[in-house]
Order: sequence, then C-alpha cells, then structure tokens
Amino acid sequence: MQSYTKYFKSLHWLMAILMLGMLIVGWYMNDIATAPFKYELYGYHKATGMLILVLVLIRSVWRVSQPVKGHEGTVWQNRLATAAHLGLYAAMLAMPISGWFMSSAGGHAISFFGLFNVPLLDVAKAYGEWAEEVHEVVASILWGLIGLHVAGALYHHFVKKDSTLKRMLP
Repeated sequence: MQSYTKYFKSLHWLMAILMLGMLIVGWYMNDIATAPFKYELYGYHKATGMLILVLVLIRSVWRVSQPVKGHEGTVWQNRLATAAHLGLYAAMLAMPISGWFMSSAGGHAISFFGLFNVPLLDVAKAYGEWAEEVHEVVASILWGLIGLHVAGALYHHFVKKDSTLKRMLP
C-alpha cells in the first residue's frame, strides 16, 4: 500500500487543524457581542481563510499531479470516498472564496496577518448576502463531510483493520 509523503501528510494535518479551528471560531464569532475583540477575531479569521485558500490550491495541484493508487475498499466505498474527498476540496475552496466575496461586497479590507492587504474583488453589494448564505451552508456541509471523512478513516482502522488510516498518520 502506497503511503503519502511527509509533506502531504503535514499539509493534510495543518489544513485539518486550520479548518476545524476556523469552523469553531466562525461559530463562536456569531455569538459574541460587538466588541474590539470580535473585530480582531474577524481579522484573524479572514487572514486564515486566505491562507487556507492558498493551501488548498497547492494541495489540489499536488493531488492531481501525484495521484495515490491502491485504495482499500469495495467499489461503493471507493466511490463514496472519492465523492467525500471531492466535496471536501469543493468546500475548502468555497469557504474562503465566499468569505472573500462577503468582505469585498462590504468594502472590508482583508489584511493577511498585517503583511499586506488582499485585493478586494469587484463584487456588487447584493452578492455579499448571497456569499454569506453560501458561507453558512457550506460550513454545515463541511462539518458533515469532516465527520464522514473521520468515520471512514476509523472504520478502515478499527473494523477493516487495514492500513488506510496509517498511511496518513504523521
């Protein structure tokens, strides 16, 4: 069974931590009262979203150029895994892009951790509400896809007792 490179494993786990952190922080931000801390948190949330966008683009190029062979599972399990992975990639792209649309539509700058400002997109204000809806819906879908991804890995490890999970562990 082919294993993943240490670089791809590192990127996988870094993105897993960032994505889970962003989902938790995004949920939390909606519940805190307006305060300077809330706006600071939004700034970090936006900057991390842009970082995730760059990382998922890098990861997508790497994944297409370096396909991994040798999935362990039945035909329907492999199809489900492929669909879940495609859904995860789509969601990891949709979240930062919809966030970028929201910020752009509202005229809110996105500082990349104080290093530079991400250029705002030329987006009509009306698209900001649409982007916000997409952002919220995709966040819910992402929770489900992450759960399915984790469940699949645990199923392979504890039920099938194959090497699927071990290939991705650091």
